[in-house]
Amino acid sequence: MKRYQIYWTLILIFLLSCLVANAGENDLTDTVGTVPTKEEANLFELRSRNIKITYSTSSLSGQPLFTYKYRRQTLAFHGEEIRQSDSEIGRQITVMIEQIPDFQTVTFTLLLPDINLEGTEIPFRTVGITTITRTSIGGPDLVKGPIQTYLPRMFWGTARQVIF
Repeated sequence: MKRYQIYWTLILIFLLSCLVANAGENDLTDTVGTVPTKEEANLFELRSRNIKITYSTSSLSGQPLFTYKYRRQTLAFHGEEIRQSDSEIGRQITVMIEQIPDFQTVTFTLLLPDINLEGTEIPFRTVGITTITRTSIGGPDLVKGPIQTYLPRMFWGTARQVIF
């Protein structure tokens, strides 16, 4: 027998043994009386006039991923670089876009509503806010005028559930 035939035969035997071992796991009698679980979105792809956002609550590494594309600049964030907080108006996802010591920091916050999926994907609209925070070497007391400036933008896109 040629090597590739042996190789494919071994793969086929392995797959068949996996099917036999898992045959009882999908028995319908085990699901009687259970409440169906709701499907929550874990991948969000959004856009506005000049910005494209991709956010996933998890990934193959288990960490959340956030991509911010503004014109020709693409910034990628993962794990602890992405701050998340839940509030009455939805989940707030914040990333640091720019930090210039003694001048300003720029953050972007995406507001995500709670979404229950109906099917494979669902369209939705939301708001993203770019916050420019003026800083100084002596702290916020040395900044004249407003310390934060907000630039809100409307976003539209899709939410879906994917398996990582």
